Amino acid sequence: MCSALSQNLVQLEAACGNLGKVQTILTKLLTAFPSSDGFWLLRAKLSEQESVQGCIDILSEAVTHCPRSPDIYCCAASVLQATGRNNEAIDWLKSCVVQFYKIPEGMEVCLADCFILYRKLLGQLVSYQYNFPPFSQSVDVKKLGLDLVSLWKCYILLIKLSQPRANGEYYHLSAEDAFESAVHCVHDQLRLKLLWREYLTHLRLQALDNPTIHNFKVFSDCVERCIEAVKYQGTFPYHLIGQPSEYRDYAFHNEVLGLFLDCCPVNSNCRLFYITKYLELLPRNSVFVSRLVQCALTQNPEEIELAQVVLANYLAEDPACCILWKMAISLELRLGHTREVRWMYRQATMILPLQADLWKEFLLFELIELQNSHSSPSIISWLVERCNQVGLDLIPFAKQAISQS
Repeated sequence: MCSALSQNLVQLEAACGNLGKVQTILTKLLTAFPSSDGFWLLRAKLSEQESVQGCIDILSEAVTHCPRSPDIYCCAASVLQATGRNNEAIDWLKSCVVQFYKIPEGMEVCLADCFILYRKLLGQLVSYQYNFPPFSQSVDVKKLGLDLVSLWKCYILLIKLSQPRANGEYYHLSAEDAFESAVHCVHDQLRLKLLWREYLTHLRLQALDNPTIHNFKVFSDCVERCIEAVKYQGTFPYHLIGQPSEYRDYAFHNEVLGLFLDCCPVNSNCRLFYITKYLELLPRNSVFVSRLVQCALTQNPEEIELAQVVLANYLAEDPACCILWKMAISLELRLGHTREVRWMYRQATMILPLQADLWKEFLLFELIELQNSHSSPSIISWLVERCNQVGLDLIPFAKQAISQS
């Protein structure tokens, strides 16, 4: 918790342009917690904006304090790769895996050895004929935690940089092969999400760099497998008897689908097809209902009726969802259906009587209708009175709205 708050403070000062304060805070933090790789990474990333070499120098110092932090090695290799210094990046990735083993002095570890050492560390198939050095003290491959994800990232980056050959020394011949092994051998949901995010980001870049039908299909197939592999249901640690014990968390799924939809052609039915498809896989996903409405309004006006039907169905299942009511009302407003809008506002405020913003929007709607002679002052009075009955004081807002209208 303390580490997260400190990192947020550093990022806040950096966003405000207070670089002097940032350096002071990081210096104090690293003096107090020299083995915290998170602070070293933060310092390196901020330094990268000024100088790549300065960033590498900081990471070189960091590994003296955190010799077994795969994140530091992966960060350094990625920075070097981005600047075309691939050989140096490979050296960093080789150094990473060596830290987990007791390598005899004077023994030189070649690239082929590094691949085998990584595979052993990641629990992958290795040759029984290979004479492995013992693990370093305190290294337990069953308790790598989030380091397991970082080690997979290092291993996959090494594959990308070294272009493995098809022989017994290289088990995974491409980054895709390695990613497939990674997402199938990790079962912890947090680590699985991190690996799927890396995998899909890799495939997305391929689809954008080389926009072929094959690459897009590979990307879309992996997105669907990811959606099915990662759970969206969680269990409340405590819940009342008779109340639901599970909840739906679509944050990761929406992030993944957002990456995918950005690759779909804008002026086509492609986005709408996938949105409706994934709505079936992820029930009651209000964010995707919103995407459907937006897509129908901006790109496929002929599909507005579909958006209306979907919203009606979702509201029937979840009438207490304020976001869905607002989307449905917005859609009817766009179509100019004032009678339907008034009915929806009445229904929404009846079901959600304490939702103040719904009452305010209802009032503004009636004020506009009153100006156009499509409403009456009695409706405004009724709205204010209804708000008073439920304990909401709408009079100050009503006076301000009337004075500005």
